[in-house]
Amino acid sequence: MSETTLSKDLNFSVYEFKYSLQVVEKLLTKKEELKKVINKIEEIILKSINDNGLAKEVIAEKKTNLSKLDNIILLNEDDIEWVIELGTEVVTLLNVQNRLFTNLQLHCSRKINSGTAASDLMTAAYLIDYGRNLLLDILT
Repeated sequence: MSETTLSKDLNFSVYEFKYSLQVVEKLLTKKEELKKVINKIEEIILKSINDNGLAKEVIAEKKTNLSKLDNIILLNEDDIEWVIELGTEVVTLLNVQNRLFTNLQLHCSRKINSGTAASDLMTAAYLIDYGRNLLLDILT
């Protein structure tokens, strides 16, 4: 292995480590807010949707994924490999959350009762966008 290749590998590992550490630390500061957003979306959707079978499935999947995120704990910042693995797991789980926000948005736009209050529709749309922004904030 050449010295240049080794240097590039080390620089990449340092970058991966720093990014992973940043993502995990941001998640730890934002996860309570993310939980509140998801719980409020669930409340609005479940009272507003005519046939809420699919919405309940999406919410259940969202909560399972959120539970995994909630269990993320930064135990040892000095273990570079472990932090990188943890960061990779967090990014994967956040991507799943984003996909689930999309599923909720699509489902809501098709299944909302005609009697649903406009304020509930606007609140759900706002919370879905806000949830996505939280995810982006954690990832950047």
